[in-house]
Amino acid sequence: MEAISTKFSEPARQSRVAIFIILIKFVRFTIRSFWPIALSFFIGRKSGSSFEDIIGYVALGIAAINLFGSVLTYFRFYFHVEDGAIIIDKGVLKRTKTNIPFERIQTINLQQNIVHQIFGVVSLEIDTAGAKKSELTIDALKKEDAEALRMFILEEKDQLVGETPEEQSSEEKEELKEETILKLGVGDLLKVGVSQNHLRSMAILFAFVFSTLNELTDNVTDAVEQQLSGYQEALLSNTWIVFLGSVIIVAIISFIYSLINTVLKNFDLKLSTKKGGLKLVRGLLNREEISINKSKVQNVSWSDNPLRSLFQMYTVQIEQASSSQADQLKAKIKIPGSYMEQVKNILQVVFGQKEILSDEIHR
Repeated sequence: MEAISTKFSEPARQSRVAIFIILIKFVRFTIRSFWPIALSFFIGRKSGSSFEDIIGYVALGIAAINLFGSVLTYFRFYFHVEDGAIIIDKGVLKRTKTNIPFERIQTINLQQNIVHQIFGVVSLEIDTAGAKKSELTIDALKKEDAEALRMFILEEKDQLVGETPEEQSSEEKEELKEETILKLGVGDLLKVGVSQNHLRSMAILFAFVFSTLNELTDNVTDAVEQQLSGYQEALLSNTWIVFLGSVIIVAIISFIYSLINTVLKNFDLKLSTKKGGLKLVRGLLNREEISINKSKVQNVSWSDNPLRSLFQMYTVQIEQASSSQADQLKAKIKIPGSYMEQVKNILQVVFGQKEILSDEIHR
C-alpha cells in the first residue's frame, strides 16, 4: 500500500483518452440541448435571410469557444492523495481546489462506456455523504490504476474510522475473497425484458414524435395534407383500422426497445460481496460498477408485477443509509430480476437472516 500511496502522492493528469471522452460529452450535451433549435432553424429559416445567417455564425462561434474550453480542461485538471484526503485542482479561468477527506466518501463507482472499453480505461466517480451529485468524476483512468486508487482509499478510510487489519476477525479477513451472490444469464434478461413496463417506452416514443412534429413548419404540414388529400375519404372510412394499426405498431416498437435496452443495460449482471461491501457490475455498451457499504444497508425490498410473477421473478432494491438531502439513487443497488432463492441469499449476506419470516396480513 505504501507503493500505491507514493504513486498517487504527486499531482497527476487523467489518461490522454480523457480528451476524447470530454469531446464526446461536449458533442452529446450540444446535441441534447440545441437539437430543437437547430431543427427549427434549418427547416423553418427563410432562404437568403441574413439575420438567420448571423445567428448561425454566432452559434458556431460559441460552440467553437466551448469546444476549446472543454479540451483545455483536461490540461488544467490534476488529482492526488495527501494526508487522508483526495485533492482535485481544476479550472481554466477560475481555478478550484477541492479537498475530500476519505472518511466523508460514501461510494466509489466505476463506469465504462464503449469508448472506455476500447481503450481499457474507466471513469471513476466519488460520492460523499450529503452531496446531491458526484463530488468528483475522473473521466478516464487506466482500469488497474482506478481499482488500485479505490482500494487504497477504502482501506485508508477503514483505518481512519478505527478498524485496523490486526483487529479484524478471521471471518472478516475471509471476506477479502470476492464471492458472487447473484448472476443473471441471457435467458433471465429476456424474461426481465418481456416483463418490463412497456408503457414507459410508448410514452417516450410518443413524446419524441410529437416534439419533433411540433418543430416542423406549416409548409411541411401543408405538403403532407396535399399528399393525403386524395385519400381523405378512404382514411375517414377506416379510422378505427388506422388507429388500431398505429397502436399495434407503436406497441411492437416499444416492446423491442424495452427488450433491447434491458439486455444491453444489464448484460452480464453480477452482484458480489467483498471486504464488507456489495458490488454490482453490469452493462454491455456502458459497463458500470456500483459499490455500497454492506454495514450501511438500510433495507432490502423486492417487488413484482403480473407478468414478472409468471416467471417467479422479483425486482430487488438494496438501499444504503445516506443524507436526506443527497440523491437517493446513488445510494441504491437495483437488480431488475432475481428468484426467491437469490433474494434469500442477499438477505443472509446483508443481515445474516437465513429465512424470510412469515408475515401477517392486516386490513
